[in-house]
Amino acid sequence: MIRLDSYKSKWIIDEYGNYTRIQKKIYLFEIFSFLLKPLSFVKKVKILSEIIGKKKQGVDFYQNYSSIIKNFFQNDIRLGYETEFQDVMNHLDLIGISKFKNKKILDVSGEPGFFAYDLSKENEVILTSFNHNVTKTSSEHYKSLSCITYDFNSGKKLSELMNTFGKIDFVFLRYCIGFCLKIDSLFKELSEITKKGSILYITYSRPSRGVVARWMFDDYVYLKLYDIQYLIKEAHKQGFKLICSEEFSKYIWNKGHNVIYSIISKMYTREIFRNVDNSEKFQYNNLLIFKKL
Repeated sequence: MIRLDSYKSKWIIDEYGNYTRIQKKIYLFEIFSFLLKPLSFVKKVKILSEIIGKKKQGVDFYQNYSSIIKNFFQNDIRLGYETEFQDVMNHLDLIGISKFKNKKILDVSGEPGFFAYDLSKENEVILTSFNHNVTKTSSEHYKSLSCITYDFNSGKKLSELMNTFGKIDFVFLRYCIGFCLKIDSLFKELSEITKKGSILYITYSRPSRGVVARWMFDDYVYLKLYDIQYLIKEAHKQGFKLICSEEFSKYIWNKGHNVIYSIISKMYTREIFRNVDNSEKFQYNNLLIFKKL
């Protein structure tokens, strides 16, 4: 078992190559963020305070989706989500799927819901949100969607939440399984709500030291990074066969880091990247598509 240290988190690498994140209760320079609070009206001071101290994320981050949804219906602005539908369709083209019609679709992606909304024009779509307030806002605005609250780690089963919907044709898990602590249980639940021939689409960041280094200043980030072979094995146990695997993008570990990030991260990156290949200095985004046997 390997342990990695970063500014706001500790990571444990198990025998399967999976990474588990444990958030620190106190950060090294957090006391200075309290001293800077009286000056937080200055933008640069506020940014520095959030880097070294606690950021307002987690639940607040998901509640922010409510305002994004409202803004979409008021101004037709998607705020960074403009290409997501076409991005997914480009991936599905790899397995010969170019359109959806009259399908039952489950989107468990924890985003504002634009992708699910686009799909709902010709399909029956169920959208899940991690936060009840987002579910409420989604239900009020997305009249063509069925909206439910679902958290991977709450103990509630998808089969119970969806017992009135019938079997699902397509399940989308886009950039979200990193927040699921028990992937074996999730695959079991998905097996219960799908049928022979159903498609399971997953995009996620596979384990690498680059992820640990890149997001060391974020309070709300992945809880778990699953090794690709581990995911394939657990999915196969529940009757899902891998039909497509692609690495479609990567980012150097310090992408988006400012001067403060660069200075503080040096305290950790020497050990994070010790005795590993240079390829470990990147965050990789991967696509996995499974078919239910």
